[in-house]
Amino acid sequence: MTGHGFRHTMSTILHVEGYNSAWIETLLAHVDKNAIHGAYNHAQYLEGRQQMMQWYSDYIDSLSRNKLPQFFLQKRLYEQ
Repeated sequence: MTGHGFRHTMSTILHVEGYNSAWIETLLAHVDKNAIHGAYNHAQYLEGRQQMMQWYSDYIDSLSRNKLPQFFLQKRLYEQ
């Protein structure tokens, strides 16, 4: 798998889990069409993105142990 493939897979998993699309797009460093806004707002959605990435890290850790905790099997919706 390529680096882009890993990014695509992560994006898909986070969207399926109901995370805010803006958080995901910011995490992936997708460019804001407003160049000034994009250049100066590096902390945008920081708290939400940190929570999202902790969830994803825990998810990947659970897969590496061949265990999938029950809370990962439930659809989780986060603030939009």
